[in-house]
Amino acid sequence: MSSHFVYRPHVRSGGKVYTPDLVIELAWASYGEGKVVALPVDRLTTAAAIQQPGGKPHGIAAIALVGAGDGPLLTVASLHSASFYAPALLACAKPLSRQAWRLRDVAPHLDRLRLRSWHLTGDERRPATEERAGRVANFTALDDLPPDRVLLFAARQAGRPHGTADGFTVELEDPVRGETLSLSYTAENIE
Repeated sequence: MSSHFVYRPHVRSGGKVYTPDLVIELAWASYGEGKVVALPVDRLTTAAAIQQPGGKPHGIAAIALVGAGDGPLLTVASLHSASFYAPALLACAKPLSRQAWRLRDVAPHLDRLRLRSWHLTGDERRPATEERAGRVANFTALDDLPPDRVLLFAARQAGRPHGTADGFTVELEDPVRGETLSLSYTAENIE
C-alpha cells in the first residue's frame, strides 16, 4: 500500500506549460448531496486503462482541485465505480487528467466553465453529463488548499450507463480562454 501519489500534471498557465512533481498524501471525494468520503491515495492514477472488480464499468465525471505550492490546480477526474454505493466507489481506481490549469487563472470566470462526459462503447460515444463547473464544485475558501491534498467533486447529474461501457471521457471547457482539459480511459472487469 502506498502512502502517497506522485502527480505530474502538465499545467497551462500564462501561455506556458510546466510539469511539477506533486506528492499527494490525502484525498477526498464529494458526491451526492454533500457526502464526503476519504479516498486511499493508492486509488489515484493517470493511467489510460484501469481494472475494476466486477460489475459494469461506470465513470462519474468530477472536477479535481489539487493542492500545489503556488496555489491550487484545477483538472478533471473520474470517480470510477462498479456501482453508486460508497464501498464500490472506494474499490476502483480514480483516474486524473494530466492536463491542469491554475485555479487563479480561471477564477474570474468559473461560472462559464462546462463539465461534460461520455460513456464509450466501441465507436459509440453516449452523453453522460453536462453541467456548469460552479454547480459541481464549491470553490470558495480553496485558495489555501495544502500542497499535499486533492479534492474530487462529483458531477451532480452523473448519468448511469445504459448497458455496458468500455470506457469514459471527461472534459472541462473554458470558453473564455478557448481551452479544454480532457481525460479518457478504458475499464476492464476482473472477476
